[in-house]
Amino acid sequence: MSYRECWTEDVSVQTGIEDPEILYGGRPAYDKTIGFIQKAKDVGGEVLIRGTGDDSKGYFIQPTIIPTEDQSP
Repeated sequence: MSYRECWTEDVSVQTGIEDPEILYGGRPAYDKTIGFIQKAKDVGGEVLIRGTGDDSKGYFIQPTIIPTEDQSP
């Protein structure tokens, strides 16, 4: 099984947090993170899992994995 298959199997996340306002800390943080995900998509990044958010009852972003090439010097 490849690493991509391992990461894209059914992934379940439970926050245990009942108050949706606490889920992401506010609109500015939510918008900034959604912007990073969109920028990665715009430059050809492949979203392996999720990559979406929900601001209907607070600010929640699904756990997201976008692989990158090693950029270390």
